[in-house]
Amino acid sequence: SSSSSSSRNSTGGIVRTASSSDEPAPQHREEPPTVGFRGAGAGGADRRTAANDAAALAGRELAEGEAQELWQLLFGFYAEEADIERWMSSSFKFEGTSKTEGSEVSEAAECTEGRRRRHEEKLACPWGLRQELGGPCGVLAAVQAFLLRELLWSDNSGSTLTSASSVDAKCISVCLSEGSTTAPSSAAPSSVPSRAPSLAGDFEDSTPVGSSGPNMSTTEAISGEAAATALGEMRADESAAVSPMGSPRDLGMVRVLAERFAAADSRELLACTLVRMMHNAATSSKFVWAEVLSRDVVIRRDFGSARALADWLLDQDVLGSATSPPAPCAVMAFVCSLVLTRGIETLRSDMDDGISSSPLIGLFGHCSQELTNLCLSGYAVSNVFDGDLSFEDGSDVIVLRGMRTCPPVGFLTALEPLKLCEVGKFLKQPQYPLWVLGSASHYSLLFAEDCCLNHVAPRAGSESPAHGCRACAGHAFAEVRSSRIWHFNGRADLWPSGPTLTPIDLKLVNPRPEYAPAALVNDQDPRLFAEVLRSRWPGAEVTYPLGAGQGSKSKTGGAPRID
Repeated sequence: SSSSSSSRNSTGGIVRTASSSDEPAPQHREEPPTVGFRGAGAGGADRRTAANDAAALAGRELAEGEAQELWQLLFGFYAEEADIERWMSSSFKFEGTSKTEGSEVSEAAECTEGRRRRHEEKLACPWGLRQELGGPCGVLAAVQAFLLRELLWSDNSGSTLTSASSVDAKCISVCLSEGSTTAPSSAAPSSVPSRAPSLAGDFEDSTPVGSSGPNMSTTEAISGEAAATALGEMRADESAAVSPMGSPRDLGMVRVLAERFAAADSRELLACTLVRMMHNAATSSKFVWAEVLSRDVVIRRDFGSARALADWLLDQDVLGSATSPPAPCAVMAFVCSLVLTRGIETLRSDMDDGISSSPLIGLFGHCSQELTNLCLSGYAVSNVFDGDLSFEDGSDVIVLRGMRTCPPVGFLTALEPLKLCEVGKFLKQPQYPLWVLGSASHYSLLFAEDCCLNHVAPRAGSESPAHGCRACAGHAFAEVRSSRIWHFNGRADLWPSGPTLTPIDLKLVNPRPEYAPAALVNDQDPRLFAEVLRSRWPGAEVTYPLGAGQGSKSKTGGAPRID
């Protein structure tokens, strides 16, 4: 059962209600499918045919009034034409399937030195989603986070992503890097090791990830050339001991992700990711997919389960594949589907009192906090603090709504070091070590190699979130002293070869009881990125093992760009 607490200030005008982190999940639906679900068990094709009945396949066009209500919720009444067009033109495109300038040159003809130079400039991230147009970065960053959750912590032990080795795939987050320094936790059960096995160097002598899964056809497998080329370059560079981070083992996370992405069906991976996000937002077992053909034509299709929706997305090739492009307006279709699955009235009730008419997509086409929170948690709440904050004046009450429970993916913001807001515990300590990072004009992604880093409370004396960690099934394996985190920026224009992946080393040598922001000049202060990390891990030492950040504004700056 859920619990709450409230407090009133001396004037009696403010009431704060904080939802408990163990708020029960809705008892209405099965778990969403994970990668590999179509190959699990017999009779899959029969189940798909039964699930996707004639009504769902036919769909129905939204009436004029329904379509108008949907577009007004998304864009309001005064959106710029160019902003709408960018959203309508955005799709889900993996970095591994993208062609860059000069890609026609044979990789085999290039020398090892050339591969080394490119590797030093940009770490491989074939699983990364490219943002080629301004506007939907908040949605893309959230989808990217859930996509990594699917790759690293899939719940389906029979999926194509399960390693044939003895390492438990569900605990892959714990100490992937040999460089992580941990100490045994006094709270850890004696039957649980103080440190989970490292996967950073386990792939040379083990069966490749995905080898135990079903065979995939050429059209199902992710564009083998791009992903395999990136993976081959990493292996060549490792054997030559030319890693810019000093040790081949430092590439552990990069390699794990590349292996798992290369073993996956990219269409299935993306479909499971989007369906899981819709599952979080659903208020019942009904799911809606809105096929956006144009601004005037939106086809609604209703499904009775997450599995049925995922099957339809794959059967109809809605999200594209290695041999076919995605359907037009793919990102816009997903956002509309998320909204309709949540329900427009329910979504409006998630928001602060008095702003339920505010659009989800704001000025310059930027994602609102409501849309970002809807993607992260399934609730379109307007704030990043915990619980609700009520302002009372006699019989008049205004409620500001914050995060209700611990979401799968967290959120950090560059506005907190600038003293413009404070992110609550729920978003700082999510179920998985994944955080969307917001700045004044862009959203990117942070993720940790070690889920124990997420067990560290943001304030001394506050409750440890280890019991809510889904990455290690709630076991506090260790108290982390140092770890590597990664920053992914999907902007295709930051670097000549596209999106960037940057490692950051974090040392918790002098943790502070509370976060005290440094005196920053503005949002261009070079210390801003490190301060964002300290807003989650107060007192942490932040270093950049690659030197100048990828895509950084100057060659002397170490932090990656977050704008």
